[in-house]
Amino acid sequence: MPLRGFLLWPVVFDFVSLLAQLIYWRRSSRISDRYAVDDSHHRLVQDYNAGVTLAKKITRTRRAENLYAIATAMPLRDVSKEKILIVGPRNVHELLLAWLHGQI
Repeated sequence: MPLRGFLLWPVVFDFVSLLAQLIYWRRSSRISDRYAVDDSHHRLVQDYNAGVTLAKKITRTRRAENLYAIATAMPLRDVSKEKILIVGPRNVHELLLAWLHGQI
């Protein structure tokens, strides 16, 4: 898509990513102490994920971009309907990068 290609330009991406992160930075304060599951292991996982999310204020790295390029360049099969599983806590910057590469 032309829009995604345009948004991947370094200066444009940096501006859009910063804007999105500033908008969602405020929302991160709403991460609650309520647990989704009453299980000690899941509580530890939720605490860890919330901690990582709250610790990432502004992300500038595009390190996952090389992995998306490899995943979308695999020839031998139709990958248009396939997605990549992104494991772990993510912020809006990393989700934007995944979307721009067609993985969300």
